[in-house]
Amino acid sequence: MKQLIFIIAAALLAAGTCNRINARNMEKPKKISAFPVGDKLPETFSKYFVGQAYLARLTRNGALNCPISNVTFEPGCRNNWHSHTGGQILVAVGGRGYYQAEGEPARELLPGDVVEIAPDAVHWHGAAPDSWFSHLAIEPNPQTNRNTWLGPVDDAHYSAVTAGAAAIASTPASATAPAAGIAATAESSAAAVSAAMSMSSAAPIPAAMSMSSAAPIPAAMSMSATAPLSSAKSAASRLRAAAVETRAQLFSGCESELAATDPELIEIFDNFTFAEVLGYGDLDVKTRMMCILASCIAGAAQTEFRTMLEGALNVGVTPVEAKEVVYQAVPYVGMARTVDFVHIVNGVLTARGVALPLEGQSATSPETRFEKGLAVQKAIFGERIDAMRAAAPENQKHMQDYLSANCFGDYVSRGGLDAKVRELLTFSMLLTLGGCEPQLRGHIQGNLNVGNDKRTLLAVVTQLLPYTGYPRTLNAIACLNEAIPENE
Repeated sequence: MKQLIFIIAAALLAAGTCNRINARNMEKPKKISAFPVGDKLPETFSKYFVGQAYLARLTRNGALNCPISNVTFEPGCRNNWHSHTGGQILVAVGGRGYYQAEGEPARELLPGDVVEIAPDAVHWHGAAPDSWFSHLAIEPNPQTNRNTWLGPVDDAHYSAVTAGAAAIASTPASATAPAAGIAATAESSAAAVSAAMSMSSAAPIPAAMSMSSAAPIPAAMSMSATAPLSSAKSAASRLRAAAVETRAQLFSGCESELAATDPELIEIFDNFTFAEVLGYGDLDVKTRMMCILASCIAGAAQTEFRTMLEGALNVGVTPVEAKEVVYQAVPYVGMARTVDFVHIVNGVLTARGVALPLEGQSATSPETRFEKGLAVQKAIFGERIDAMRAAAPENQKHMQDYLSANCFGDYVSRGGLDAKVRELLTFSMLLTLGGCEPQLRGHIQGNLNVGNDKRTLLAVVTQLLPYTGYPRTLNAIACLNEAIPENE
């Protein structure tokens, strides 16, 4: 790793990379260094940065265990205070920027400068006020390295520390004795930092963006600049080991933004959801996450859906499976509610570099949708379908045709997910919607017919409890007990 950094730094210095970019031109520059500028951070993440940043992933082979990205900041842009459990290495490659560790003066960065950031060291980095800036972000220990994102670097603090660093950089060597001069400058700079932080806004702003090879996660720990760093960490320290392990598995160490503003709530929710509830049943992680996604759609929970989608993708749910969860929702919750989730999935997949559209999963044509849909209906519900169609009044038979051709032919028959998973998703959506007990009972029987027993259904109900609440959960259990009495 050290040899790699030395080669990069030496090449940059030999090339004489320009250390200043005209800050008046705020458009994305074509070239700042030998590395690509990349694309704007997605809106999901750019709102957590002060100013606009760009990201270009340089390594893709995870087997190498050396994720490297080029991060470019427009003038004045910087990320939030944060830390890495496994540390980080920065190599400045273009323009002029700054790095500051907690409790230390800001350090000016020019091409060829290397910053070795110790594990758990709280810091921020970004561009100078009057210059674009690019650095390579190298992630050591990628298997276990996790980020904790804290509060923003407000304008007062940023202005004070960058002005102090610029003064240090411009002071002639002969102006003062080395030891005394450095000590005095460091002392005044530290005072300026302290003063700026005391005047900063206490309003917490969430932030999250991992510069590692793993896809970015939208949820983050928010913290005001005036809050002690320990306050945001105290809730996490009280989490059960199982909850900590689950969060790390799903979200790569990123915390909810509420961890700073509502630590007691997060402590209660995480311990209950990711330790206590998770201990019930034996659903595999992918099925559990897809049921939670389906429930979030039915509950119109866009923020939670986005967070859980990232977690689902991190534990192996494929882009096709994620899309099919959303498509499965259309006939059960309606397109008006589902369309926002289509856009959320598209945005998350695009941010992860997944090309759209995905491979088609439709299994029918306009000519075969009714026939195949009816066959799928009968495979799930048996002879009941013929009886239901025969009993329909003449002026309502069209609805039975729609169920066969549209609901089951256009959607349920699609590839990407098998019948057992699709029935669990439908069950999850119906119990979350509430007021759908007749349909819920019908799909309890459908689940039994495709091989999902009461134990599995009760596990789904239990895993959804933190997201749906007790009334709908208890109603679903009542329907389960009615359809499958305990003495059976």
